Parts: sequence; structure tokens; C-alpha cells
Amino acid sequence: MLYTADTVIDDIEETREYFFNLHENTSALKDLSHYWPKLPTMDMGPSALARVLFNTSLAIERLANEPDGMRLSLKYRDYVVSNFGDLWINDYKILNRGHAQDINKTLSAFNKLRLKPSGSMFEKFESRIVTDAEDYRLDSSSDSMLAFSQLAYMPETALPVLEEHFFSGLADPKPRSLVKMYWAAAVQEAIAKEEVPFSRHVHEVLSRAFSHLTQTQMEKNFSRNDDRAQLNDASQWFTGEPIMPRPKTDNRQSTWEGYLRDIFAKASDYDLESTDTYLPNLGKWSDFAFRVNGHTVHLEADGPLHFNNHFRTDDYRWNGNTLFQSALVAKTHPDDVQLHLPFFAYQNAVQKGMSTDLIGHELCQLLCRAAHQAEADPEMRTMSIHYSANAGFCFKPL
Repeated sequence: MLYTADTVIDDIEETREYFFNLHENTSALKDLSHYWPKLPTMDMGPSALARVLFNTSLAIERLANEPDGMRLSLKYRDYVVSNFGDLWINDYKILNRGHAQDINKTLSAFNKLRLKPSGSMFEKFESRIVTDAEDYRLDSSSDSMLAFSQLAYMPETALPVLEEHFFSGLADPKPRSLVKMYWAAAVQEAIAKEEVPFSRHVHEVLSRAFSHLTQTQMEKNFSRNDDRAQLNDASQWFTGEPIMPRPKTDNRQSTWEGYLRDIFAKASDYDLESTDTYLPNLGKWSDFAFRVNGHTVHLEADGPLHFNNHFRTDDYRWNGNTLFQSALVAKTHPDDVQLHLPFFAYQNAVQKGMSTDLIGHELCQLLCRAAHQAEADPEMRTMSIHYSANAGFCFKPL
């Protein structure tokens, strides 16, 4: 095909239209690999580029919530993360010249893609929030704090701005923004492993506001199940009690959890008694639970959604929600033991040639060791499992 100036312009417009409408049609993600490579060659302004990033991340997030959409969502997310570097040549176009809403959209896109920026990039985000302080409102402040918290990062220079503009907008708030900030405040404290003044301030103000609402008003304002779950988790973190009645959720099992269940069933030479995985103080389920040496040991099979990728590396780190949920279980069920098994530790063992029978035996042995370790040292009640070719499976504090 002979390309003329007109066909190049048409191609640019087609690519722009594709990304600007992507969030409304998740099925269009099938064409992502066709349009994404065109982006670095397009002279896009900061607002347009921020919109591309946000719409792409939003489409991927929405696909994950569709029936049987999780596998494809992970595929497209991995594609974007793997090919993000070429696009991010333009990163300082957004961070240097974008408006406040562009900064907020880009930070939210990083969160939705579970892509953790570098330290210097986080500092640049914070610097822009401080510079554009007058443009921040309650909604944008709660969005930014939600993203920072999910990316397991505590903003320092930007925190006073976000805090001030959140509280100044409480006269007429959107319920969803209250949920985001309350949950983010709890996550920040769980990650810090100590009381955080910002978190306590948010809790004090919002719990007082919630106390003036009847249960009917609470149910009307917070009708989404996700909102109620996050409100209850945050309330339980700060007060020990949920703020709304917790429904007993279904115990859903992933494909990988099914594989692990079969593996444990074959490892019959270990005296592991399976027990109820229901966590009564939280109204939730753990993935696996065993009675070992008088202790309940929970094993969490942490798949890709539990992690952030560090920008430009293959390094995985637990995201804010996983760290928070683990800390919340430890707080509400202090006598139980938790072990987190990352999907990549299991994959590494398989790739090194370890049979599933041997994996089952080693994991059972680890569960027994974890129970004894926690009995000797109560600080070792929440641990993560790692794998290396030399040492096999081992654990260390999460």
C-alpha cells in the first residue's frame, strides 16, 4: 500500500479514536497489539496521552470483572506492561506539562495496571500534586490516595495537599470518594505497621459523619458490594467492628487453587487436618486452612492480581490490598498463622523440574514448620513463601 499524507493522518485519527473509546468496548482489546505500537510515533499532547493510558487500564480492569474475562485481562495487562517503556518516552510530557486531571488519570492508570512507578517518578507525581494544589478536589484527592495506597506507597510531600482538599470538600461528597479515602487510610496504616496521624484523622472525621446516618441511609449511599466491603474492612481495622452488616460471601476457588487442592490431597503422609477456611470475625474465606500442632494455619494462594510490578523490571511486590487484608486477618484472628504462596514461587519450582508430588510434600512440611515457628515466635505468624533451586521452599516474614 502506498502511504500518502492523507492515509497517515487517517491512521493517526483511527488510532486516536480506538484508544479514546476503548473503555466503552472491552472486546476491542483484541486489537490492542495493532494500535499500541503506533503510539510512540504519534505527537500526542499530555492530556491525550493520559487519556490513552487511563482508558486502556480501565478497559483491562473492566474485562477482568466480566464472565471468564480474567485470563484475557491478564494477557492484555501483561502486554501493556511489557511494552510500556516505548510509550513512556513521553512520561515527562504528562508529568511536566499535563494538567492536574492528567496527573490524576496517569497515577490511576498505574494503579489499575498494577505497575509501580520508580521512586523518582513517585516524587515527580508528588511534586506535580503540590504544584497544582488549587486544582485538587475531594474526588481527585481520594483517587490519588487510593492509587498511592494500592501501589503500597506513602506520599509525603503531597499528603498535606490531598488531606486538605479532601476535608474541604466534605460538605457535598460523593459516597464513592468517602469509601476510597477511608479504605486508603486503613491500608496506609497497615503498611506502616503503626498508627499514622493522617489515617487516624480520616477515621475520626468519617466515622463521625457515618454515625449521623441511619442504617437505611448507609445502605442507600453505599449500595455497591465493593463499597460496603471496603467500608467494613476500614471500619474493622480502626474500631474492631464492621460499620454495616457483613453478608457471608461465597467461597470461590480459582483454577490454581484447584490444582493446589489436588496436590495437598496426594500428600497424605503428612498429618495435616483440613479445617474450615471461613474467617468468622471478617465474614470471609481464606484459600486453605489446616490444623497443625493446635494452630490454624491459613495458606493464601496469591495470583497475579495480588502484586504490583516495579516499573521497567520484572520485580513483583504485594500490592496494598493484599498487605492490608493480611494485616486485617492478623488483627482479627491473632492466634492463627498465615502463609502466602506467590504464583511465581510455584511457577519457579515447576520450571526447575520439581514434580507436583514433591511440591506437595515440601509445602506440607513448610506448613508444619510454620506452626512450630509461630509458637516459638509470635511475630512469625504472617509469612511469605519463597523458592530457590538451592534451598527449595522456605518462608520469611511478609
